[in-house]
Amino acid sequence: MKDLPAQGAIILAGGCGKRFGSDKRRWRLADGRTVLETTLARYRGLFEPLVVVLRPEDQDWSEGLAGCQRVFAAEAAKGMGHSLAAGMVAIDHAQAVFIGLGDMPWVKRRTLQALRQALCGPNVIMRPTYRAAPGHPVGFGRNYFAQLRGLTGDVGAKALLSRHGAQAQSVPVDDPGVIQDIDRPQDIDTHLAGR
Repeated sequence: MKDLPAQGAIILAGGCGKRFGSDKRRWRLADGRTVLETTLARYRGLFEPLVVVLRPEDQDWSEGLAGCQRVFAAEAAKGMGHSLAAGMVAIDHAQAVFIGLGDMPWVKRRTLQALRQALCGPNVIMRPTYRAAPGHPVGFGRNYFAQLRGLTGDVGAKALLSRHGAQAQSVPVDDPGVIQDIDRPQDIDTHLAGR
């Protein structure tokens, strides 16, 4: 990884997760780690900086999250766009940034490595696809940083993907983890049943 330009990652974990019934970020999986800890472990060591975006009230419990920089988005309750813009403040020297979701703990490290290798150039947008379904994380070259910092609302970076579709590249991967998020407790059971 030393020969690649610096690539950062932002993990968005500032949502409320109302459909789950409790704080899914702190839900313990079978190995004892939480959903968010598991997600961060996939990215740790591959991206610099690794930023996790949280709500201001998450400061106490999140102190134990190792190997990442915590950003507390004051306007996280207003939507994913606000959280993403807050996370971008911590991305300065990187040549590209990947946007991942805190409730997607099953993306394989080899997938993240392949995505890192594939994202080249400041004007590139890239996202993985699994059986033609678009997934996460989505990568953005440096030319999009200003637009990412200006995001608001609840649609995250979807507007950029729509506006710059000509620059967007799909990278087919053999990894269902890129489309598997956790919305409800039964999503964990479904994942385990499909392994």
